[in-house]
Amino acid sequence: MQGGEDPTDMELRASGIVLTSSQNLVLMGRDGAVKQQVYNPAPQLPGLLRALYRIQAVRAGLYGAAASAYGDAFAQASRQATDSNAKRFTGQLATAYSTGGTQLAGYSHQAAALASKRFKASLATPGAVFMLTKSPDGNGNVLLQIDKDTGQPKSRVDLGKDREPVYAVDDVAGMLFLKTAPGTLTGYRL
Repeated sequence: MQGGEDPTDMELRASGIVLTSSQNLVLMGRDGAVKQQVYNPAPQLPGLLRALYRIQAVRAGLYGAAASAYGDAFAQASRQATDSNAKRFTGQLATAYSTGGTQLAGYSHQAAALASKRFKASLATPGAVFMLTKSPDGNGNVLLQIDKDTGQPKSRVDLGKDREPVYAVDDVAGMLFLKTAPGTLTGYRL
């Protein structure tokens, strides 16, 4: 599957075997041959913002490593100190630097995760998979309903700049309900 994804669901249908993940749908014949493969890349943060998060991750990682090294040096000085005041003071500095190093390492991991974050809003129904992807014109995002039997889009809901839509699908009524504003639901016929 594309985008580094692994299948999360497999379904046996009259049209063949359907493998899905959050952004992929693969329709295979019963002989194992791929009949249709659909990949819709998930929206990400803008490129400049992702680059800034990567820089922050590296910077926090370097500062965290330096703080941990200072913490180790002060801990060693505390163990070797003969004066009780010096022992206590260097011990407190060791704790402060070690704690700061741990916090910076945590922030580094968070910033790295934000740099590579993909927004997903996938949902599987009996006949289709809903995937969040970029609008074909490049302005905003859309929620696509992909038919499991053909791999073709059945419907689409334009989301504008929304990357984390809150929605629910009613298969019986053939409706998608999207939270468009606080306290406001909009219904779309599928």
